[in-house]
Formats: sequence, structure tokens, C-alpha cells
Amino acid sequence: MIPMSAQTVDESLVMTSDVYRMAAGLVFKKYGMRLLTADEGGLAPPFKTVEEMFSLAVESIERAGYTPGKDVFLGVDVASTHFYKGNRYELDSSILDSDAMIKTIAGWLDRFPVVSVEDGLSEDDWNHWPKLCQANAGKALTLGDDLLCTNPERIRRAVEAGACDALLLKVNQIGTLTEALAAYGQARSAGWSVTLSVRSGETEDDWAADLAVGWQADQFASRSGSRNTIASSRLRRRTNGDSRTGPSGSRIRVSPRLNAPFRHFTSHGGPGMFDRREIFRAPSPPVLACCQGVFDGLSLIGRTFLRFGRDQCEGGHRHSE
Repeated sequence: MIPMSAQTVDESLVMTSDVYRMAAGLVFKKYGMRLLTADEGGLAPPFKTVEEMFSLAVESIERAGYTPGKDVFLGVDVASTHFYKGNRYELDSSILDSDAMIKTIAGWLDRFPVVSVEDGLSEDDWNHWPKLCQANAGKALTLGDDLLCTNPERIRRAVEAGACDALLLKVNQIGTLTEALAAYGQARSAGWSVTLSVRSGETEDDWAADLAVGWQADQFASRSGSRNTIASSRLRRRTNGDSRTGPSGSRIRVSPRLNAPFRHFTSHGGPGMFDRREIFRAPSPPVLACCQGVFDGLSLIGRTFLRFGRDQCEGGHRHSE
């Protein structure tokens, strides 16, 4: 989830919690499923189709009192490699070739307020990634995770091919800070957006939050609002006082020292026209915090994005710990 109408980090997390609680209620009502969460903390009901998941996400946003596509947008990790077999994508009840998969994703962007598409194609489907990136242009980021693996060589190939416009950077995916920094530099030189992310099985140490600020990442990916790790590790940047969050709606208190304004959606291209990727852009590259969101079903993961300007962190001083 991307709570764009929020004015502060606190408010964004409250919005996330509001939508999460509505989703949990709908999951119980429609599927008889209690609050059991998947690996990243998202709900995992037995959706029959991908669009059923998107529809329930939109309904949850509305029931929480927000407007989809205005107050709250969506991001999705398609994780296509996991259902790619024999050069075909086995999605729902369909067998799709690469062109059909790209068309399917384009349909999601048209019908739902999706502004970030991660791993829309398989990590081995290199020939079609440029076409996916072109199809998403002006509507959503084309984010590479499985495709890139924070690997400088794979990033170089993607840059040359025009396969992506955003990198999901995971230090323990490539193995060292030196290699991760090289990957970061390549992405920046190409004009890409960078999301610094933790991985499944991480501890509650807050090192990644420091790195996201120190390296001036555009996004920071952590876990779901159902996990107290959002407060205790990922977003605890010099926190004063109580620090907690979760589906119960508890607010997270972020330190006043992190006095950072949000970056907001801006129109682009004239009246009635806009580039949805502007959500992720600002004159001064922002740091953006996000957590794994509402659903972990069908290999699709939502995210919550919280924007704050990098130069306001720690009184305007850039740092890396």
C-alpha cells in the first residue's frame, strides 16, 4: 500500500493499519480465515485469482475510509519466476506467453491503482523485460529483484537493455557492502530509483534503516504492519518514547529528530494527464520507508510507502552507520 495523502510517517502507518484491519475483517468474512500471516506478515487467504486479491485490497482501502488511487495506491511483487515453466507463465487458470503476461500486467495498471511492479517477468526472460518496462512507462516503476539480485553484472546488462527503471537492493543478496554499493552506484548512474530492502529471516537489528538513510535510497522495504519489527527495528530511527505498531492500530512514534517532510504525487503532462511514477520522484531524491503490506497471496506482495526528504534526516546531515 502507498498512503499518498498522509502528511507524516505516523499518519502513513495509521492509514496502513486502518486498511490492514479492514482487510483482516474481510478475509474472515469472505474466507472464514482468522488472522494468520504469511512469511512477510501479509494476510494469505485462498484467492482464486490475482484480480480477486486486487479487488479485496481496493475494497479494504474504501472500507477504511480512503479513496483508492487518491489517498492510497498499490505496489505489487509479482514474483513471476515462481510460476514460469517452459517459457510460459502459469497464472490463475491460464498459460501465458511473455507478451500475454505483459498485457496482463498492463490490465492491472489500467484497472487498479498500481504504481510499482516488481519482477513482472521471470529472471530468465531477459528478452521481454525491455517491452515490460516500456509498457509500464508513465504508469508504474519496473522494479528488478530476482532479475538483478543486487549483482553489478546483471544490473549492467539490464541498464544496457533498458529492462528496468528501479533496483531492489538487498545487501545480503550480493554478500558484501562493497558489492552492494557498486550495484547502488550503477543504478544511480542509470537514473534508476533504488529501494533498499531487508530479506526474509532478518533479525530485528536496525542496520538497514541506517543504510537506507546513509545511502539516500528512494525507498525502504520492510515487513508488514502486523509485525512489531516495523517499530522495533526498521523505522526506529532515534525513537523517543513508545515505539510500536500492528493490526491493532497502535501508532508508531518516530523521533522528532527525523523531522522530514513527505514528498507527494504531482501532476505531469497537463490537465487530466499524469505520470504515476512521479509518486517516486522529487527535486531532492527522497528517502522512502515501506513495509511489506496486506497480502502475500498468489506470489503477490503489497507494500506501504512512506516518503520523507533525505536532507531533513538527522538535522540535515547525511550519515551512514
